[in-house]
Amino acid sequence: MVKDAHGWFNEATPAERKAAQGRFLSSLAITGMMAGLRGAYMASYIIPALAGAAGLLGLYDKDKDEPQEWLRRTILNNMPDTMMGRAVGGMLMDGVPGYLTGVNLSDRIGVPDIGYRNPEHEMSAEKLWEYLIEQAGGPALDVGKKLFTGAADVARGEVQRGAEKMLPAAFRNVSKAIRYAQEGVTDKAGDDIVDKVAPQDIAKQVIGLNPAEIADRRARNNFQRNVQTKMAEKRRETLHVMTHAIESHDAGKMANAREELRRFNAKFPEKAITARSILDSVKATNRRSNRKEFGVLLDLKLARGIKANTSPSIYAREEND
Repeated sequence: MVKDAHGWFNEATPAERKAAQGRFLSSLAITGMMAGLRGAYMASYIIPALAGAAGLLGLYDKDKDEPQEWLRRTILNNMPDTMMGRAVGGMLMDGVPGYLTGVNLSDRIGVPDIGYRNPEHEMSAEKLWEYLIEQAGGPALDVGKKLFTGAADVARGEVQRGAEKMLPAAFRNVSKAIRYAQEGVTDKAGDDIVDKVAPQDIAKQVIGLNPAEIADRRARNNFQRNVQTKMAEKRRETLHVMTHAIESHDAGKMANAREELRRFNAKFPEKAITARSILDSVKATNRRSNRKEFGVLLDLKLARGIKANTSPSIYAREEND
């Protein structure tokens, strides 16, 4: 693609430039038609950029939304609420063959991620660093991770799920299809994601194609969990700022904390931080601080036994004294 984009303007003859242009545009068009907007070239970078631009116009809120879900919702909400309208929206997002066959082809044949695959879940800075290392490690590190996590699942008693992770792809697909036929699609707690998997979807899984219904449900679940996680984290941060401002008795910090509180409550009125919430947070912070010994907080019922099994400090003068 880079070569053809360069050749479009820099080949020696008009015919060569036209040929490079044709290759470039046809590659974009065919990939978009086959894999949809989700699988289009560089979509994982372009869609967030579009969402960011929409945010400047007040059409996107990063605290309540995610770029890909925002695009899907925008397209589907602007289509007629008819079978044809939904079909056109589905084809735009997931590609023509993927929508018609009920297979998640965007992740299989699309090229939205080049060099870096965006994580599906919200991550802390530490988890994101681990994820980046994993991405940089390539296939070898991925295989090692599957073997390690699969063995851990087996050790916890989740034998079939753990074995699936360690198997080569062809056998893993068959094992997964058998599990879908027996149990449906479940999470690690055993709760249903898709209760009954259709026979045709089981057949798709056997040959290594991810059924669109299952992929769609997981994507929707991930979106809902991610938004809830972002909101909960924002609430914790806002309470933390307010609590520390109160304890500091600093007028400037209090003014900033009140402004953050106002913005949070305006954005999330269903989880508004009240005076009671702040009071409870201050009390809880003080309780934790008072109960901590040398920076560690132990369960009151377990503290005595844990301390009894802790070796004496060699260097801490406070304990020795």
